[in-house]
Amino acid sequence: MDSLESTLRRISAGDIFHASAPNGASLICLTSEVTDSVIHAKTVTSQFIFEFDRTTGVADWEYHGRRVRCVIDSVAPLPPEVHALMLELKEKYSTPSEDGRLTVDQKRALLFVSRFYPANPIAMPWETMGIGRVAKAGNDPEDHELTLQEFQDRLLEAFMIPGPRPSSEPA
Repeated sequence: MDSLESTLRRISAGDIFHASAPNGASLICLTSEVTDSVIHAKTVTSQFIFEFDRTTGVADWEYHGRRVRCVIDSVAPLPPEVHALMLELKEKYSTPSEDGRLTVDQKRALLFVSRFYPANPIAMPWETMGIGRVAKAGNDPEDHELTLQEFQDRLLEAFMIPGPRPSSEPA
């Protein structure tokens, strides 16, 4: 098994990887530059900029006045079609005048990555020491227990997609 550092050292400019925040936010990151010590990346949806340590995969980030520690948790390469759709999302959200609505293919790509990255994690040092994964909160319903609207709202929130949320109640 590769070490965490050797896995992170294979990341290069143009790669897309996944990171997580303590609040459960899912961060799909596009690498813009890699130095000896830092992986510079920007999220494809919300355009947040991160500087991940190249040996630990950790980025300390200031969000609404609070320090948030984000961690790279998957570097699995996306299928080419999904990778291209993630680049479309990056362009969509980096252009303020662009219509923020997602196409059917973009929605499908986000659904794909929401399952793909958790299924393809980096082995973290604490997992190799037998401590195991961080437990999921017991009160959160599983995806299959949610209505379609609740699931879509969860995805929009998890991927920190900006803009108003569609209302499920009649106007």
